[in-house]
Amino acid sequence: MPYIRSREQADGSQRYTAIVRIRRSGKMLHQEAKTFTHRSAAERWARHREVALEDPAALVRAQQPSTRLNKLIRWYVDSFQHVSKWQRSKQSQLLFLEKHPIGDVDAVFLESGTLVDHVRSRRAKGAGPMTVSNDLTWIGVVLRAAKSVKGLPVHPDVVEEARNACRELRLIGKSRRRERRPTATELTKLDEFFARRDGRSRVPMRDIMWFAIHSARREAEICRLEWADNDQRGRTGLVRDAKHPRHKEGNHRRFKLTPEAWEIIERQPKTGEYIFPWDPKSVSAAFTRARHVLGIKDLRFQQSAARPRRTQWPDTRRAMQDNCRSTGSSPSLRMAIRLFRSLPHTDRCVISISPWTRCCLWRSTISFLLAASFSASRLRRSSASLM
Repeated sequence: MPYIRSREQADGSQRYTAIVRIRRSGKMLHQEAKTFTHRSAAERWARHREVALEDPAALVRAQQPSTRLNKLIRWYVDSFQHVSKWQRSKQSQLLFLEKHPIGDVDAVFLESGTLVDHVRSRRAKGAGPMTVSNDLTWIGVVLRAAKSVKGLPVHPDVVEEARNACRELRLIGKSRRRERRPTATELTKLDEFFARRDGRSRVPMRDIMWFAIHSARREAEICRLEWADNDQRGRTGLVRDAKHPRHKEGNHRRFKLTPEAWEIIERQPKTGEYIFPWDPKSVSAAFTRARHVLGIKDLRFQQSAARPRRTQWPDTRRAMQDNCRSTGSSPSLRMAIRLFRSLPHTDRCVISISPWTRCCLWRSTISFLLAASFSASRLRRSSASLM
């Protein structure tokens, strides 16, 4: 039988603590307690827990030490970060989940409904559908590691159940494709700002910004380019451990350097192993500060580790892609510069044409072809009549 203990608070109100004990052969196997405001609620909870603990599997799970999700996330980061060498986006997402209220939930008793509530609250606060989908992804990764490595009785399948429910409720989805480009005015403002700033700063942001535009490289890739990897004859560079969904380590990719990018490299001082020997976080922070000072809205260089949202930085890379298209560069050259493996991925960054405009273009083309065909047939009939 459960035991209900009543206690009077300092303000004169009553609190009721329900205590459930499981005994076998005179030995105490398990005990748990929970406090309620009303006695009836405490009695209902105690009866429910007694019935639930009659299941041997539920009793075994209850006997395990309480394992909160944030403790498992911290264990996962400390155990595997130095081995897997993941990027800042994953690290920032894990740290965010560790500090979020979802981290206080006991992972052993985590249910799909709890995850759905987490996704719903995140969407209500402005998070995007792909951002909250990543929350479920990393929670599932941590749970699978805890089950396979630590042997904890957690249930990673609840993440997939929550994902299916969120997909049906349209709470998660694919990320929205960005079409933002830096305008000529914005680039002029940034160029002038960095020209004034670089005289008293260690990081040459003016050269880094223009190199990013002319080479389409990410800031982390720029900061780990090595002098020894440059090919003077072919004017190519080498990106070590290029970004890849699964095989990043050892994925060294050689890319073509434009004349403008090569000129920027040539004027850098050879003071060490790296061409741009700076911390990518410093580059990101400097670009963000300049954007705020100049009042430039929604222009990204790369994702910021301080924000727990998944962001992309295609703005400077897309500017380079548009430059290549406007100058008539071949598709193979654009792929060699941007390191895409297929042409559709390369051309995805080109400004898209709206369906209405595309329809008008097709109608104009068809009208032109029909008119040309009609004129040609009339000309042939006229020539035949003259003969």
